[in-house]
Amino acid sequence: MATPKPLLSAENLALTNKKIAELKKKVQLAEGQKKAYTEEWAETRKGQNDKITELKKEVRDLTNKLSYLHNPNSAKAQKNVQEIKRRVQLPPGARTVQDALHIVDLKIIDVNKQADATEAKHKKREIYYKKLLDQYHMLMGYKHSSADGSNPPETVEEDANRKLITHLENEIHRTSVQWMEAEHIRKKYRGIKLALMRDAEKFESSLLELEQAITEQQAEITKLEAVHKEAMQMRDSTKSILQRQEQTTHYANKAREKQALDFRRQVEERKQELERLERKIFSSGKTMVHQESVLSASGDHSAGKGDGEDSSGHDKETASEMEQKFKKLMQATGVSTASEVVDRFLAQREASARLTYLRTVTENEKKQLESQRELMTAQLDAFKFADVKDSDVNQEELEKIRNSIEEQKARREECEKAIDYTRNVFNTIKDSLVELLLALREIDDNLEVQFLTRSPTEKPLDLEDISSENISVDDLGNMLEDKIKLGMIASGQLATETDSGLSEEETEQQLPPRPASSALQIPTASPSVGTSSIQEDREKPPAYPPVYVNLIAGRTTAQISSASPGPGATVVLSDDEAEVPSRSYLKRQANMIIEAKSRRKGFRMPPPKRR
Repeated sequence: MATPKPLLSAENLALTNKKIAELKKKVQLAEGQKKAYTEEWAETRKGQNDKITELKKEVRDLTNKLSYLHNPNSAKAQKNVQEIKRRVQLPPGARTVQDALHIVDLKIIDVNKQADATEAKHKKREIYYKKLLDQYHMLMGYKHSSADGSNPPETVEEDANRKLITHLENEIHRTSVQWMEAEHIRKKYRGIKLALMRDAEKFESSLLELEQAITEQQAEITKLEAVHKEAMQMRDSTKSILQRQEQTTHYANKAREKQALDFRRQVEERKQELERLERKIFSSGKTMVHQESVLSASGDHSAGKGDGEDSSGHDKETASEMEQKFKKLMQATGVSTASEVVDRFLAQREASARLTYLRTVTENEKKQLESQRELMTAQLDAFKFADVKDSDVNQEELEKIRNSIEEQKARREECEKAIDYTRNVFNTIKDSLVELLLALREIDDNLEVQFLTRSPTEKPLDLEDISSENISVDDLGNMLEDKIKLGMIASGQLATETDSGLSEEETEQQLPPRPASSALQIPTASPSVGTSSIQEDREKPPAYPPVYVNLIAGRTTAQISSASPGPGATVVLSDDEAEVPSRSYLKRQANMIIEAKSRRKGFRMPPPKRR
């Protein structure tokens, strides 16, 4: 077979690359087919698994039957004993079930051996037939080569070369076939692409038309929804009007029926009364002679004035007829005199006029009541709407109140937490003061100085009261003040006896002004002491009296310098003149010590209360 000429130009190279891409697509299609085959194989495998499950069930049933044969007295398969005995037969040469099972196992082993031998024989035959087929193909190749006039290969290498040439020719042919198939697929894909482009153009135009139709339909839908909403509102209003009219008609019918029943009852009562009066009149048997005499007298008088006897006879007949009719009328009305008849007719006329008047009045009242009812119905609807609105407003207000209650509860919890924290801080400060007082009680044993005089009302506190914390903050402050005085006396900065019993006011008055170069500054009581900010307290350096500095740090200091927390008038003392400080100054010194200690522990004591 002739091989195709190679394509070396750039256009042919691009075309070849395109064909390669199409071939890749074809490979992908082949992979899809492979996936489909894999799915089919999975379905087949599933069916085989189901079949295996059924076979396992059958094996389980057979195993149960065999177990029953091993133990016939078991509770299983007691219903099919005769069937099993009739259907299962023991193999020849077996007397018991165990012998039968042993024989069957031996038979299975023999059959497996025969199957293995047959399979091995089959494989050997396949190998032998394959060798014969190769020899046949070789001989047929020699035959065809001799028929073509070509010489048979003389060596093995020549034979191998010929086979290689044949293989290459086959590969070239296969490649050319694939190339032709790729060309065919390319043309087919080109046609599909053109068809898709035409469809895309049509789709774009149809899409625009559909969008326009959708917008028109949406507008129509909105219009119809508005019409439907209006119709629903009209229907509801018409329904309410019809319900009101129906209710009004129902009430009117009830009123008419009630009125008709009243009229029927009145007619029956009048009829019964007339019948009773008629029975009473006929039972009494009275005659009305006076009326007849009156009528006859009037008739005679009129007849005397007439023209003759004929006219008088005619008048008598007419009078007699009228008398008969009047008698019937009197009997019907149940009266005995003519005046009573006239009164009865007049009473009936008045009753008719009264009924007519009452009817008109009742109709007017009915109209007024109907109008009032409609007005009250409208008010009721308005009240219902107002109630709903008020309930909504009340719900909103209730929600706001609930939120405020929750906020107040949260705020209360925060305040309780802050109170607990402050109480803990206060207790900690109090504990530290008690510890300081217990540590400073050793000064009383080491110093032989007379303690400062107290007021007669003050009593010395015991060690048990201090250790058990049954002591107030004021007492702690007084004790600290006394300890500070004692420390200053021990250090030689305070006179022992001179001015020790003076009050605060006398001490402050006796302190003369000194120059600002003194080492000790005693600030007066200033309002800024209790109201100093936290930042100023943090910026102040901790000031300790020399006695407590020696007691805590083990150092000796010869001078005390304290900074005032607020601006105030200061009294400066010289080194050679040691005067008694005021009580407020000692308290401030104690507060400074406590604040410095509390700052080291991470919290600050609140400012002391001024007495």
